[in-house]
Amino acid sequence: MVTNMKLFKIFHVSIFFFNASLFAGLNTIEQNDLIIKKNEDTRIEKFDSNQKILIDSLVFPYKQVANSVGFIKLGNFFYKLNITENSNEYVNDTNEDRKIFKLVEMGRSKYMITDGSFIIEFQGNTDRQKFNEEYSIVPKYEMGTRTAYQPLRFENLDEVFNRLNADKRVISYELDLIDPNIVLQ
Repeated sequence: MVTNMKLFKIFHVSIFFFNASLFAGLNTIEQNDLIIKKNEDTRIEKFDSNQKILIDSLVFPYKQVANSVGFIKLGNFFYKLNITENSNEYVNDTNEDRKIFKLVEMGRSKYMITDGSFIIEFQGNTDRQKFNEEYSIVPKYEMGTRTAYQPLRFENLDEVFNRLNADKRVISYELDLIDPNIVLQ
């Protein structure tokens, strides 16, 4: 009986040390070398560089195209590449105030449409009225820390986007894109 008791004690002590050694590893913090630490000196991209405005494109809502020869249907729009804005032969409405649309390439064969309007997300304490005057831009509406702006001419858009990328008051900015498969109102 005494031998059984000694074996029983030895068995319990060995299980105790075995369990302690198993759980000892859980209390240590491992360093994961796969996580890349952010370098504070690297410039943060404020705009999705995968979006590319196709300046040589011409896009119309399907109701405005009189002759769709040479145009490609994209949802509720027709578009043509390698063309200039001066090609009004395809447009029923020759109104000077008509919106000019361009294709935005989102990746492989995925297109959205823009009229040159964009959305900016600001730092919390930014004086937006002063900001708007500095950039000569007109807001459409505000959504918390974000503001949507009226369209700019496509020639001016790159210059404004370059300035926005360097502006410390701007967290991010993006084109206000139109899904061609949704009917315009």
